[in-house]
Amino acid sequence: MRPAVTLLLVLPDRTIRADCSSGAQPALLHLTSCPSGEDLPSSVETALWTGGPVGRKVWILSTEVWTQTLRVPVRAIADLSPAQLRESLAIEAEPVSGIDASQSALACEALHVENGDQRYWVSQIPLFHLDRMVQAVRQRRGRLMGVLHPAGVTAIAEPTPAVELWPGVILGHCGADVELLTLDPQVSDWRTALQEWTLRHDVASGRRLAASSNLTGVSPDDASWRTLDTDEQLGPWLTEAAATLARPPRCPVVRIQPKPMSPQRLNVLTAAACGVVLVLCLAHFLWLDFAERQAQARVGGSKQQQEQLTQTQRRIEQARKEVERLEEQVANLSQTHDRMQITRAAHQRRWAQLLTLLAQHTPENLVVQRIDSGKGDVTLAGICLEADLANELAANLAEQVAPLGWRVLPPEKKAMGHLSTQGPWAYELVLRDAPAPTASPNRTLASQEPGR
Repeated sequence: MRPAVTLLLVLPDRTIRADCSSGAQPALLHLTSCPSGEDLPSSVETALWTGGPVGRKVWILSTEVWTQTLRVPVRAIADLSPAQLRESLAIEAEPVSGIDASQSALACEALHVENGDQRYWVSQIPLFHLDRMVQAVRQRRGRLMGVLHPAGVTAIAEPTPAVELWPGVILGHCGADVELLTLDPQVSDWRTALQEWTLRHDVASGRRLAASSNLTGVSPDDASWRTLDTDEQLGPWLTEAAATLARPPRCPVVRIQPKPMSPQRLNVLTAAACGVVLVLCLAHFLWLDFAERQAQARVGGSKQQQEQLTQTQRRIEQARKEVERLEEQVANLSQTHDRMQITRAAHQRRWAQLLTLLAQHTPENLVVQRIDSGKGDVTLAGICLEADLANELAANLAEQVAPLGWRVLPPEKKAMGHLSTQGPWAYELVLRDAPAPTASPNRTLASQEPGR
C-alpha cells in the first residue's frame, strides 16, 4: 500500500527513508537506510528507488542544505516583496554560503528585531539541485513539499530551550530566539559557541539532540542527550518531524517557486492562436463564398449584384493576405524557437565542456591556476614558461568554445622576470558570451563531447 508521506533524512554517511501515514499524529510504516551518494540529488534518487512506492507527499531533510541566521537593516527591506526579499537575502548569504545568488533557491523565516536589524533564519541550496530532486520525486509519482535542514524541526513546537548538534551546524532554539552557527560540533564546544544565547535561557532544563553521539563530546551513555545513532532512535524523531511538517512549519523550507511561462510554451500558445485565426479566416472565406453565390442566384446580372460581388472579392483578397501574414508569423516564431533551443542547450553544457576542453587543449609548460566568472565573462588565469603558450591556448580554445556560446579575447601577458628569458609569464585569458552557432543543438553539443 502506498504511504501518505515519505521523509528522507540525508546525513553525510547515510540516507534514511521513513514512510508514514497522514494526520496530526502520523504513524511510522516503514524505515530503511542506504549509503549517501556523491551529492544531495544522488542521495535522494537512491533513497526514492529503495523499497516500495513513495508517499504522495515527500519531504527532504538534509544536512547539505546551507542554513544560517542573517541580520539586515529594517529600513533596507521595508518595501520589498517576498520575492525581492529572498533575492536580497541570497545576495547577503552568497559570501558565506558560497552559493551563487542568481542560481540558488532560498527560504527565510523572520525572527525578532534586534538593534534596528531584522534577524532571519535562512536555508539555501543550488537551484539545479532542487530541479533534479523535483524530477526524481515526480518520476516516483510523488510531490516534493519542501527541502530543509533538519536542525530545529522537532524543536519548533516545544516551548522549552533546545540545543541541537548536526554535522557542521550548532543550533540554539527557544521560540523566536534562534542562534544558528555554521561550526563543527566535534571541534567547537557548543557551550562556548552559544554563550550569549545560553545566558538568556535555562539550557540546563532544555532538550539536547545530537545527530550522533560523536558530536556531543561526552559519553554515549549520557542520558541528557538524545542521539540518532540507530534506527530505533531515529524512528520516534522522524515521527515527530512528520507531525511537525503536517502543519505549516515555522522553519525555513525551500519550496518550488512558480516559474514564469517559458518561451517554448509561449510559442506553442502563439502557434495555437494562429491556428484558431486561420480556421476563423477559412470559415469567413467559406461564408463569403456562400454569400457570393446566394447573391448571384437572387440578383442575377443586375448592377447591384455586380457591386456586391466586387466588394466580396475585395474582402476575400484581404482575408487571403491576412492568412499569408499569419503563416509568415508562425514561420518566424518557429525559427525563433529553434534558436532559443540551441542557445539553451549550449549554455546548459558549456561549463562541463570547458573543463574537458582545458584538459585536452592546454599546452605543455602552461598552468591554469584560476577560473573566475562574473558579468557574463569567464577569466582563465595562470602562468606559462613562454609568452607564446598563452596565445596557443587561446587559439586552441577559440574554435572549440564557439558552439558553447563564448568567444576568446586575446590574452593579456606579463613577464615575471625570474628567468633570463624574462619568464615565466603570467597571463589572463577572457571568454566572453557570444551567440551560439545556429545549428542543431544535439549535434553541436555531441561534437564537443570527449572522445568524438
